[in-house]
Amino acid sequence: MTLRDWLACRDPELILLDGEEFDAAIVGVVSGSGMEDRVLYSQDGVLQVLRDHHGMDHLEAVEWFDHNIGYAFVGDKSPAFLEKPDL
Repeated sequence: MTLRDWLACRDPELILLDGEEFDAAIVGVVSGSGMEDRVLYSQDGVLQVLRDHHGMDHLEAVEWFDHNIGYAFVGDKSPAFLEKPDL
């Protein structure tokens, strides 16, 4: 069973990022009282995919993420992104 298969079994309406290369950045599923389940991605992992698979440098990847992925609302099951601070 693939990760996409597992997610589809859990909830077929979960929204995934386009492109299976982003599957490596999936951390799990976020769930909570009163909220829809959502796929949780590592922000760093998504940025890495943009650099490795889409030929972007770091700044391009951050700008693309900010404008096209991270803040895009595509419904109540829009993906969530885990950002780890550098402390």
